[in-house]
Amino acid sequence: MKKLIKWLLGLVLILAVVVILVVVLLPVIFDPNEHKSEIQTAASNQVGREIQLNGPIEWSVFPWVAINLNDVVVGNEKGFKGSALAEVEQVSVRVKLLPLLSKQIQIGKVELVKPVINLQIAQSGLTNWQSMLSHSESSGEQDNNQATDLEIKGIVISQGRVNYTDAATNIQLEMIDVSFMSDAIQSGVATEMSLKTVLNLPAQELKSKLDSTWTVKNLTTGSGPQFNFTSFDIDGQIGLVPLKLSSQGQMNIDLAKDTLDIERLIMDYSVARMTTPVKGTGLAENISLSGNLAFNEFSLADLLADVGTSFDNQANNTFAGSSDWSLVGDRLQLNQMNFSLDESKISGSVDIKQLSQLKGQFNIDINQMNADEY
Repeated sequence: MKKLIKWLLGLVLILAVVVILVVVLLPVIFDPNEHKSEIQTAASNQVGREIQLNGPIEWSVFPWVAINLNDVVVGNEKGFKGSALAEVEQVSVRVKLLPLLSKQIQIGKVELVKPVINLQIAQSGLTNWQSMLSHSESSGEQDNNQATDLEIKGIVISQGRVNYTDAATNIQLEMIDVSFMSDAIQSGVATEMSLKTVLNLPAQELKSKLDSTWTVKNLTTGSGPQFNFTSFDIDGQIGLVPLKLSSQGQMNIDLAKDTLDIERLIMDYSVARMTTPVKGTGLAENISLSGNLAFNEFSLADLLADVGTSFDNQANNTFAGSSDWSLVGDRLQLNQMNFSLDESKISGSVDIKQLSQLKGQFNIDINQMNADEY
């Protein structure tokens, strides 16, 4: 979750680049293509990363400053693979001219067509977007005394792609055909947003579709945004085994308090259904998650058959039960286990101190088992 939050901040920052480019272009009352190098330099200084405007700049002035930027490239951090953090085929922005006189920036819909965003985390934990966040925070401190009201009618992203690589955990994630939409973004007002994309984890053989809607508060303030998800659904498969993940009830992420609260998370994998509430703290650092996991009754033999493992015996292989769980870093704990396999009752606790290597302590009690059936 910690890296996911960083990824979200990185994505928001890429969108902020668009707004910064607009602000840089506003004073220009001549053909901006004749001064593209100066505009690129000014934008790069504002963002803290090299900006290339490789395509023509198209615009009109009154009553809106309408701007189309073509073939925009945001340079990558040194030491990371590839030359670009982001490439956007076209950025379209409209800014109302007269409100600027009273320090109000009224922006129409910001549209990004075919953006490709490459997010990377090195083995050291360094990211290829952190320096831009630091530069943005530094610039924000310098501009604190220059208050400006900002309003954006909405953000639209179409045909996007996000490539995420974490060298430390060897995780690769792909978001293909990204479609993102938001309502108006303005101070003190909750903003509705939605995301649809194809979500893949190649190493885990996960292929899925993600569909989510939410509202966000405090997006333009320094107090930390608050996300309230109204829907969250993943529908796909791991290998050939179907997988569905969805939320039911409240699902909130509060970055001001650094907390996560999911009323009910539902996971269907093959014939098995697992449900749990999720409580989370320390999302930015030292994330801690916990809940109570419940398995609906299912056939363990059918599940193993779906994942390609034979389980040939004479038993019914009916499994169900529940357990408290917590995950802190690489440590997974199961407590108050209460599972059943046919007539057998399984209780106890598990403490896996190194989840990545499945090293830990198992304190399990089985009241009975008919070995002949298994």
